[in-house]
Amino acid sequence: MKNAESYLRRMASELLHALGAKGSFAQVFVLKNAEMLSLARRTGSLPRIKNTKIGKKLQKERQVSVLSFPETVQFPDLKGLRPLGEVYLNYDWAEGKTEVLVYLLIHGILHLLGYHHGKKRDTIKMEKLEKHLWRHALLSG
Repeated sequence: MKNAESYLRRMASELLHALGAKGSFAQVFVLKNAEMLSLARRTGSLPRIKNTKIGKKLQKERQVSVLSFPETVQFPDLKGLRPLGEVYLNYDWAEGKTEVLVYLLIHGILHLLGYHHGKKRDTIKMEKLEKHLWRHALLSG
């Protein structure tokens, strides 16, 4: 899992560059399913999505694939980079497959950048960008 985290951090940097978010970084963490559920409960993420289509599915499956937490204070770090926030990826949900973890990473980063999938129009826009970035990641990785 440590190798996956290292690779995903490099990939996050590359994706942010491709998105024009130069000078920014995202912290990336890979957790087991039990840790993801615990984090989702502690942060209140599960109640927020409970009444959504995705939330109902999560309650059945008892899994959370990705969590994103935007940084509220955007002070640059020592290297002058601006933190966007944290992305947590579920290693078990992805079955340890790097390709799946990269797709989850893309989804999480887009959330950090303000993309959402609440309305159909927003979902279509986000999914189109995810597919574009997915192709970019496959070609560069």
